[in-house]
Amino acid sequence: GIPFIYSTEIDVFRDAHEDFALQISIDDQPVKMKDVLNFYNGLVDKYQCDELSNRIRKFAEDTVSIDQVMKPVADYYLMMEE
Repeated sequence: GIPFIYSTEIDVFRDAHEDFALQISIDDQPVKMKDVLNFYNGLVDKYQCDELSNRIRKFAEDTVSIDQVMKPVADYYLMMEE
């Protein structure tokens, strides 16, 4: 349940517009800590801690859990057995 800060494009966030993920520039410029603090403070102002943690956890379970990632592979092999 920890908010994300990333620079390069991550396929999980390509079509998702989650407010708990902050994309920063990919160049060699220093990270603007004011932007990071504003991002975090905005989340704290908007959500209770448990609510935010649960949202992030649900997103992870729905998109990057091993069950979700391997589902296409399992479905393929199940289809091959039929």
